[in-house]
Formats: sequence, structure tokens, C-alpha cells
Amino acid sequence: MSTKASIFYGERFHLYKEVADDFAVHLELTAEEYEVEPGRVRLRIPQSIWEVIRQHSEVTNYQWAEKSDIEIQDYVNERVAERIKAVEDAASDNEKSRIDLSGFWIFGAATDPMDEQVRNGTEYFKRLRDEEKKVLDAIEKAGTLTTLN
Repeated sequence: MSTKASIFYGERFHLYKEVADDFAVHLELTAEEYEVEPGRVRLRIPQSIWEVIRQHSEVTNYQWAEKSDIEIQDYVNERVAERIKAVEDAASDNEKSRIDLSGFWIFGAATDPMDEQVRNGTEYFKRLRDEEKKVLDAIEKAGTLTTLN
């Protein structure tokens, strides 16, 4: 089973996220020009592929970067309670399995104890917040660089 969640792909490239890695986007290029030196890889990215990457990057909203611990805790408690209720109300084992898989990478199994799911979810969203803050800081620092026209 593939763990790639495609964002966009074409004949010579694949832009995707790994299912268990919300903190990065992966680009796989085929038959493109590249140079490798110690500590550096230089790629030639065709304009059409760059446009796909650029357009995708504009939809990232970094909604967790400014969330407080309390906001994260409230959100996680609500989501976990919804998952547990959904499993309890499920009409079939098939539906229970679908609910169990939904959010598994974040909370664990929907049938796990509530406190365990809350702990997992809280850790996940705090890591997500920290990663989003790092990205926003890097964007801000990059924005202060001089660009060549």
C-alpha cells in the first residue's frame, strides 16, 4: 500500500505528501537536469512544474501557528469525543473500521481510551503548530532577502 497522497502529478513529476508526514511536501522529478555536490543538490525545475508547486503553496493557511495550548486542547477534546460517539453510534463493523481509520495517524484508534487519544492528538497538533511557526519564520526571513530582477 502506497503512503503517498498525490497533490498533482504529470508525466515527468509527482508532487505529493507522505501520509504520516504533515510537515513536508515531496517532489519527485524524472529525467530532469540536476547537479550534486557535497551538501548541495541543484535541480532544473521546468516552469510548468514550478507553477504547480507555487499554486499549491498559496493554499497553505498555517491555521495552527497562532493557536494557544488551550485552543488546541479544546479542539482535540471535541474531535476525540466526536470519534468515540461515532464509533458507539456506528451501524456496522465496516463503519466502525472507517471511523477508526479516520484520524488514526493523529489520535490513534478511535477505540483507544479517550485520554490516550487526547494525549496523541494534543502532541500532534502542538508539533504541527511548532512546524508551522518554523515555516512562517523561515518565510519571513526569506522575505527580507534581496531578490534579483
